[in-house]
Amino acid sequence: MERMSYADGTAIYRTRGPFAENVAADALCEDGKVRRVRLNRTPDTFFSHGGRVSVRGKTVSGFVSFETRDGFSTPTQDDPAIVRFTAYSYGKNANELPHKERAR
Repeated sequence: MERMSYADGTAIYRTRGPFAENVAADALCEDGKVRRVRLNRTPDTFFSHGGRVSVRGKTVSGFVSFETRDGFSTPTQDDPAIVRFTAYSYGKNANELPHKERAR
């Protein structure tokens, strides 16, 4: 397993080989904690990857994306890229993670 590190202790874990897949991530959740996310076998889009995280013993579904600390798509030296987990607001256990609006 290969680890690709990002800022604030976040990371993506990939299998090795010619057909490498993302299998897990250490992602920053909406409550400010970095948690291990189990990723779905195939990505949702080019920009996001579906997954699930365990919060207080319950599974919360959502997606992982890459953005900067301030929420932009292009990292700079002062605003590095992180791995962020966003819970689906309509999911069964969506209330386990607080949904906060980020200023953009």
